Amino acid sequence: MRPGAPSKRPVDESLRNPVRKALRVLRLMADAPGRGWGVREVSQALSLPPSTTHRILNTLNLEGLVQGDAAPGRYRLGLEFLQIAWKATAGFPIREVALPIMRQIVARCNETAVLGVYDPARLKMMFLASVESSHPLRYVFELNSWQPVHSGASGLAIMAFLPGAERRAIVSRTKLPSVTERTITDPELLDAELMRVRQLGYAVTHGQRVVGAVGIAAPIWGPTGRVLGSIVVTVPEQRFQPSLELTLGQLAVEFANKITKALGGRAMSLST
Repeated sequence: MRPGAPSKRPVDESLRNPVRKALRVLRLMADAPGRGWGVREVSQALSLPPSTTHRILNTLNLEGLVQGDAAPGRYRLGLEFLQIAWKATAGFPIREVALPIMRQIVARCNETAVLGVYDPARLKMMFLASVESSHPLRYVFELNSWQPVHSGASGLAIMAFLPGAERRAIVSRTKLPSVTERTITDPELLDAELMRVRQLGYAVTHGQRVVGAVGIAAPIWGPTGRVLGSIVVTVPEQRFQPSLELTLGQLAVEFANKITKALGGRAMSLST
């Protein structure tokens, strides 16, 4: 360099990488599921030129990773992205991590424990695993089928800690159908119950998903701080006493936090 010549500022080559830019767009949309994004919004959020943002969105749209929203000129995550995400999630070790911890729950209280996971694309949940109690009277949950997230302690423990926009999307999309006669189907009553769950740190329901069953559930958190699912302890109403609620609620939170920690997530205390 000539003496006195101005020095050139080093350029971060990663900022020129089109793959990295595309991944940043996908990550932005994944952090706000259900929301449509305009080109200018994405451009401002990621500090990218509008022309660059437009090219990236067009390319992702061609690959099915994003798709046009109902509103013109807006985009949301596409079906191809969701299929890839779900296939990857299916191999996620949450079931393997949770099962030994669920056996510890059952050893402590001798009531059935069930693992539920949440899919933000479907806005639904699924039961992946259960460990049954030794009592002759117990309830068996259907595994590996999609279930509404607004009914039952297992779902409410998830829904209570979702972002507000996502909770509203669940209400709008599903219209809160009844699963049993005790399912909460009024949006205002549901909001009040979800606030109660957030205050307690766990959910308690009577016969909302399975007639005759009491469910007490706590959320499981992932590495990004989002809710992945829940652990629910289920007790037949004939065997349930109100004095058990706090004990089983604390137990559900304790072991849900153990699973969260094992997954590298952020555990939530009962008082949060």
